[in-house]
Amino acid sequence: MAHWTLTTSCQITPSKELEWVPCFRDNFECARLELPMDYDNPESSQTVVIALTRLLATDRDDYRGSILVNPGGPGVSGTNSVWTLSPLLGTRVGRNYDVVGWDIRGSWRSTPTTNCWSNIQRRAVWRERFREHWQWPGMYDDPAFIGLLLAQMKLEKSTCKDLLGPTGILEHVNTAYHARDMNSIREALGEDKLNYWGVSWGTALGGYFASMFPSRVGRMVLDGNIDIRKRAHGDISADHGDFRMTLEYFFETCSEDARCAFHKPTAAAVRERYETLMDDIRMRPRVFNPWNLPGRTPVLTTYALANIIVTDALRAPLETFPQLAGWLTRWEANNDTTSEHLALGNSDAYPEFSNTVPWDANNPDYANDNDALTTRLESEEISNCADWPEQPTDPIELQTLLNESPSPRPAAMLEVGRKIWCAGSARPKWRYTGTECLAHHGR
Repeated sequence: MAHWTLTTSCQITPSKELEWVPCFRDNFECARLELPMDYDNPESSQTVVIALTRLLATDRDDYRGSILVNPGGPGVSGTNSVWTLSPLLGTRVGRNYDVVGWDIRGSWRSTPTTNCWSNIQRRAVWRERFREHWQWPGMYDDPAFIGLLLAQMKLEKSTCKDLLGPTGILEHVNTAYHARDMNSIREALGEDKLNYWGVSWGTALGGYFASMFPSRVGRMVLDGNIDIRKRAHGDISADHGDFRMTLEYFFETCSEDARCAFHKPTAAAVRERYETLMDDIRMRPRVFNPWNLPGRTPVLTTYALANIIVTDALRAPLETFPQLAGWLTRWEANNDTTSEHLALGNSDAYPEFSNTVPWDANNPDYANDNDALTTRLESEEISNCADWPEQPTDPIELQTLLNESPSPRPAAMLEVGRKIWCAGSARPKWRYTGTECLAHHGR
């Protein structure tokens, strides 16, 4: 019997019924479940294969069934998360549940995978050519700059269509399809009701499921700040709705703890220190290696990129506040320098530039063997754009959306940026808008 390790999932034969095999270590099982690519045409030869991992319950006397967990993204590996977070998951959900994670269709070990480049090297070269465009200080203040970003994304999306078109996956990836897959997993597990814990984007997935299959909802925890009613129509302002409140909370906690690296005695003083720093970065970008990764090229941190870093940090305040305070202090000191050698990085720290292993859509180990070392491009995340109506592609219209957004400016820039990412996206065959219950339909 094959044992699934981090690199041998291809040894597990896909099946239309769940056939679990031991994997990773004791008390873990893995499977690959074959499902329709198009639920409206289930007899088609085109299918998806969903990779799953489960942590078995140890309390069998009080066994409660299965609970599915999704770590967000979309596209964070659910199979890896169940394995790496098993101590936490066992504590949080109890030892009397089987904890099941899966890689959503198109990602990681689930095939076919959504990859827009024929190998990792080609993606890395493209990314380096355009990375600086997202960091310019003016970011979106000039409609011509928005036009440049739109052109870039349309080019990237055209590579996706060229490479992925024959697989059929581009027309069948969005949150509604992921919810259908989740219902199919529930059925394959033999569960009448779905127990579920979703984090971040996993909140949207759980909300879609509950709306589409209300009679199949058991216990559900949705642990994220997402308004799925607005999101289905392309309004993601709620995703960053607490930006200002969370930033103020950072000012307060930093003023109350002298150990905070960015400490001042009052919240108002911390806020003033922060605003002074950000105004200075607008005119004097910093050379900065935020994660101190050995051999990696320092980043020219502009005002735009600084806002993105801060906004991302505010999404997980308890975990990232100390790190954020340290980054702000280093930006303030502005004494990060680099040697000639590190100005272009140490080649050993950039294995993606020498990785020419050909991409294979149906190799479940390709992503784990290769992509874990690199950053995927925004164009390779299909689900979000396929959830929404077609987004505007006129630079003036996008700039107007930015200026009229109710969100603080840094969050509004992220919202408009995510709309720009959708330029040129393939449109899904079917999109759920929250108005149809599928519990008793063939879908």
